[in-house]
Amino acid sequence: MGLLGLLVPCDAGLWSEPRTSAHSSEYRLPDHYHALARCLELAWRAGHVDQADKYLRKAIENNPRASVDAGYNYCKGLHEWYSGEPNAALQAFNRARRDLEWGERALYNMIEIVLNPDNEIIGGEVLDHGDDRGDEADREMAAKTAERFLKDKVSSVGAVLVVARAYMLMKQTPKAKALLKRVVGHPWSLEDADYLEKCWLLLADLYINQNKSEQANTVLRTILQHNASSIKAFEFLGYLREKEQKFNDAAANYDDAWKLSRMRNPAIGYKLAYNLLKCKRLFDCIEVCHHVLKLYPTYPKIKKEIMDKARMSIRS
Repeated sequence: MGLLGLLVPCDAGLWSEPRTSAHSSEYRLPDHYHALARCLELAWRAGHVDQADKYLRKAIENNPRASVDAGYNYCKGLHEWYSGEPNAALQAFNRARRDLEWGERALYNMIEIVLNPDNEIIGGEVLDHGDDRGDEADREMAAKTAERFLKDKVSSVGAVLVVARAYMLMKQTPKAKALLKRVVGHPWSLEDADYLEKCWLLLADLYINQNKSEQANTVLRTILQHNASSIKAFEFLGYLREKEQKFNDAAANYDDAWKLSRMRNPAIGYKLAYNLLKCKRLFDCIEVCHHVLKLYPTYPKIKKEIMDKARMSIRS
């Protein structure tokens, strides 16, 4: 069953009244947060971000006190995290972290956000240019530990991701690539979905860095087939089209990433504005620049290198 096939009964059942208390489905209670979390994930993966917003609004409408519930705050944290809002996600998860039922998973997510607030592709080289993570001895120890972990968890996609990241940090790219290619055709499941997507994104990063655009495109299409709201996948596609000087196509992909990030990610806004400038969509370009500068008044270069050039082109 596809994502839409899962989402429709989720949508229909989440807000309907149970026929009897004895036979009520977990999806029939508006404050059943396990169901809500699942519906949010399905909505995002199916590309229906507006549906995800609707689910959270309806939870409050059905129960005005939901905003203090740990389950609701966990779900809100997920939504903010998917939207590229790490600070808002941390605040929501923090309100859930002392709860017996939701606290452990909220804490795990908080740790991941703190370690990787910008949701970088750890080990990747194309889009992310972070600092060097630890010294060589630490990286080597991490790689050996990860390899032992993989031997114990042969069929685990999560283990593949951990070891591939360790190889990348050790600059052992061929080993990482060989490992990641093992999961290209791995059966997709909702339980493995996040790990698979991160593996595929890292593999796409490797292909792009090796100028293998066709293979990268194939992997990125696979990602979007399973998660139509993958901001990083759209950003990669924009990067590829920009390299090919297909600026209209690049702008379209960056625009998808920009909207999915709720127009709050200045780096994506900059790339979108640049490609809009290159394809002569000058008024759209200026509008994006204004939006970035409104949120980040000191964001470097966007005014001088893009907005001022767009204005000059309009006047000439």
